[in-house]
Amino acid sequence: MYRDDTDAYLELRLESLENSVAYLFEGSDRRNVTAFIQNNGTAVVGVPYRAPISAKLIVVMMTVPGGKAGAGSFSYEVYDAIEYPIWFKPFVGRD
Repeated sequence: MYRDDTDAYLELRLESLENSVAYLFEGSDRRNVTAFIQNNGTAVVGVPYRAPISAKLIVVMMTVPGGKAGAGSFSYEVYDAIEYPIWFKPFVGRD
């Protein structure tokens, strides 16, 4: 569990898309999401998408029209993060 009072951030990158498109949303479930990419655009392979460590990102991949099977992959890294000490975890409401 990482502290959200630092300048830490997540960097998400699409590694591959095959007969599919990907969208990024910010939120914790489908009832409260907002588009992460301006104008709800599709994510591009190789482009780094950065969000604060406190963000909750949802990646949605869909096959392109035409009935073919699709595939995709992504990776992420956490930068400049500081974890809470183990004894703080019960007090910050997460385990």
